[in-house]
Amino acid sequence: MSIARIISGKNISRIGAIGILSGFLYLMASCSQEDIVQDRDPQFQQTDQPGSPSIRLHAENKTLPYRRIKSGTGTTDEVTFVLKYMLDGPTVDGAPIQASHITNHGDNWYIAYNTAGPAVAGGIDRLAMNGSGTPELSAVATSQSEYSSVEVLTDYATGKSQLVLAGVGSTPESDPLPQLQFFTLDDEGIPELNPVTRTLNGFVATDINALGVVTGTQGGLYEISSPSDTDVHYITDLDDARSIAWNPDTREFAALLGNPGRLITGLPDNKIVVSLGGLSRTETKAILRIHNGFAIAALGEEGLKVVSLASGTVTGSLPRPDISDGSNPDDYVTNGVSINTSGRVFIANGAAGVFVAQLGSDGTIDLLGSINLDASVNFVEAQGDLLYAACGAKGVAIIGISGLPAGLPEFSTVRVGEISGETAAVQATIRNDGGQPVLSRGFCWSPLSIPTLDDTKSLSGNGSGDFTGTIYGLVANTKYYIRAFATNSAGTGYSETFTLTTPDVNGEFNTFTDTRDGHIYKYVKLGSQVWMAENLAFLPKVDRASSGSATAPYYYVYDYHGQDVDYAKQTGNYNQYGVLYNWPAAVSACPPGWHLPSDAEWKQLEQYLGMTTTDAEGVNFRYTGEVGKSLKAQSGWNNNGNGVSDGFNALPGGIRIKGGTFEDIGDFAGFWTSDGSDLHRGTYRGLFNFNAGIYRNYWFYSGGFSVRCIRD
Repeated sequence: MSIARIISGKNISRIGAIGILSGFLYLMASCSQEDIVQDRDPQFQQTDQPGSPSIRLHAENKTLPYRRIKSGTGTTDEVTFVLKYMLDGPTVDGAPIQASHITNHGDNWYIAYNTAGPAVAGGIDRLAMNGSGTPELSAVATSQSEYSSVEVLTDYATGKSQLVLAGVGSTPESDPLPQLQFFTLDDEGIPELNPVTRTLNGFVATDINALGVVTGTQGGLYEISSPSDTDVHYITDLDDARSIAWNPDTREFAALLGNPGRLITGLPDNKIVVSLGGLSRTETKAILRIHNGFAIAALGEEGLKVVSLASGTVTGSLPRPDISDGSNPDDYVTNGVSINTSGRVFIANGAAGVFVAQLGSDGTIDLLGSINLDASVNFVEAQGDLLYAACGAKGVAIIGISGLPAGLPEFSTVRVGEISGETAAVQATIRNDGGQPVLSRGFCWSPLSIPTLDDTKSLSGNGSGDFTGTIYGLVANTKYYIRAFATNSAGTGYSETFTLTTPDVNGEFNTFTDTRDGHIYKYVKLGSQVWMAENLAFLPKVDRASSGSATAPYYYVYDYHGQDVDYAKQTGNYNQYGVLYNWPAAVSACPPGWHLPSDAEWKQLEQYLGMTTTDAEGVNFRYTGEVGKSLKAQSGWNNNGNGVSDGFNALPGGIRIKGGTFEDIGDFAGFWTSDGSDLHRGTYRGLFNFNAGIYRNYWFYSGGFSVRCIRD
């Protein structure tokens, strides 16, 4: 059982939706776990030796023609693009192969190769770009596999990095089959030549991105929990899945589907589909990227479109390039896209070359110019001052970029610490300085709206990385909006907005005593409501997880399987997370003067914390106001899933599953409401470690959730 089953009520994998953000995901044609086989493929040859000169790598150092289309938008006439190196594609059994996908990991860049025709042959290049002298090239070739995508992932069980490639493989005795291959990287980032190969039923794998993806003309979203795990876990069906992307800092997640082009978010259960058009040809390379709350999709003949992940609306678009007279239109399509931290967008536009654009903070996009490579470009990858362009049979162009203006600083994390009287401790991390030194940084706050430098602020020095500060002048029982800020020569960048609500008495939470058992609880005032600030721990009896009922009260303590109440109360899980109640127990478990909140009372809390009325009435994940993040405790959640608690201080106490097991402690918090939806299920709220929203749906009365009481 997993959170995915909590969401959908389907009996799918154990890891489930939590794996969307903590495991390795892949999109692939439908298959079952029994179809997966693992073996070690010895048919790999080292063709370019690490540290040895290569005839395939040519130093060029020539300025590329750049046609300016639009001035302004932060661009200057001094920007130049220099072709530093040209890397020829390798050959396998005398036949050339071409670059299909590029990624980087630290100073190492990895290039995946495949053939343009029906034969199976492929390779991997590793380029060490350490900034001193000629890059070091090492290469692997094989006549039994070809690759359409590459990514570097980490096996946390061993601490080793894995180079993961998606593609197809064959032997003289078999037809080509889609596969994933996992190469362990040594300390220098060189692939070891004994990859683990996982063969899959389905269609040709086309993309891996961030977490891991394979796709085909019919697709599904699946998960591998680690490179050493052969289990495949179904998440959901996806039709003609082409690409996947997610932002590990913001946990935004989306997939790109084809024929016609569609963007899908809200996976696995609350699917939101945005129609984009394009991608009518299965041969078209399709790439999806996420940046600052927007998805940027390469759509083949439809060009490029930008979609707001918050609203699901298209905020910007660029058409496919103009087609030269007498040329094949299929050569002038948008194959790929990459974006650097300052919002500069590089677009692979086939025979038209690489187009350069700028993504605005509102999701609009301006076309600035184009780079002529005299080649058909099918993939681009930008990082820092380097741009890699896969140019088909001509190889890979390694382009140096100079003169780009600074971007705004960007943040990865912001947290609220101790609230004491009129002050609160805050901390933030600047993940990128935008290409110029951070001159000043700090925090700004306001009780009325999203704050700027015009509101109250405190300064915290300069430079990138972690910093702390104090916000002051706080009034009791007041909600504040807070943002971190950092200023460089390009301007001021802000973090996401987070909130805190000051306690209602002298900067401290109030407490009350449950007269039934003497347990002391904290409580907090949120708007006009008074809520418990910790989980209910009332335990008149304790039941084994294997027993349950949809009509009689049952009480559970996570991972305790006995029936001794005194012993259960000594466990760490009881003292930290309280009790898990089935719905019949929950409706009568609150102390005198308190009650189990109704669905309407939960909606009132959600709207107080910033949710729209429309979202409050909806089901599944609701994202406006990032209410889930406001409710979650600042520590105790797995995989960096902590929140910025407004005083509610939700902890991930897990769930007792209808079938009789405990699941998902550290990952999930579920809270019953007093509303039953039908004869079998009650309404609940769910918080997840991978999501800033809050989930509203129904679950079986016999399941076990936590309880938060509200004062009468």
